[in-house]
Amino acid sequence: MHGYVGKLLEVDLTSGVVRDLPLDAAVARDYIGGSGLAARLYLDRVTAPYPEPFDPANPLIILTGPVAGHLVPGSSRFAVCTRSPLTGLWGESSGGGYLAPALKAAGCDGLIIIGKAARPVYLLVQDGSVVIRDAEGLWGKDTYETDAALKRLHGKQARTLSIGQAGERLVRFAAAVHDRGPRRRAYRHGRGYGQQEPEGRGGRGQRSADRRRSRRREAGTPGGAVRAGRQPDCPDLSRLWDRWQHVHRFPHG
Repeated sequence: MHGYVGKLLEVDLTSGVVRDLPLDAAVARDYIGGSGLAARLYLDRVTAPYPEPFDPANPLIILTGPVAGHLVPGSSRFAVCTRSPLTGLWGESSGGGYLAPALKAAGCDGLIIIGKAARPVYLLVQDGSVVIRDAEGLWGKDTYETDAALKRLHGKQARTLSIGQAGERLVRFAAAVHDRGPRRRAYRHGRGYGQQEPEGRGGRGQRSADRRRSRRREAGTPGGAVRAGRQPDCPDLSRLWDRWQHVHRFPHG
């Protein structure tokens, strides 16, 4: 399958079992990765009446798409999907940055997380597998501190998706945050992480082959964002302004 690794990793936090799931080529072609494929995978695993957002049987799905990690502008995206803790309806978030290329390089197209851990844990995705690690030392930290701690453990090239105190306390609009620094991103469903008690997620790719392309493959945010921000169709400050007033401060590359 062009664009796909061809494998998903399913993690049961209750039992600690990790399973390799082959990605069906026909399903991948019909739903094209991201939130569309996540919705299909979700409905393949649950039936009505659907699990409540707090229920350990409610899957949390993180998926890339077929062009993530390639040179297509704006392609380094991933989706985080589950039944929303805020609305009780289907919830999805789309994120950029480095995580999607890192997951592909680490040997999978995405993660399906079910169950509930007995204690705080984080998931280390590496070499096509997942290791469930103890996260007691990360509990109570903010996402900046969690990112820094995971990078000290697994190297500066590790990519993280973590929660802070709001997710730990099951705040319904809590965010999951990717990395830190100028391309730091925040996404919905942090409360879902806290309910299942995975504190963070570290991905480290070992399969990246072409170093000449690595910088652009991982950048996530296209340079065109700066040009677009200068146009009168990029609203800022709850649409008070028609342009991004501080776009000149935005790092890109």
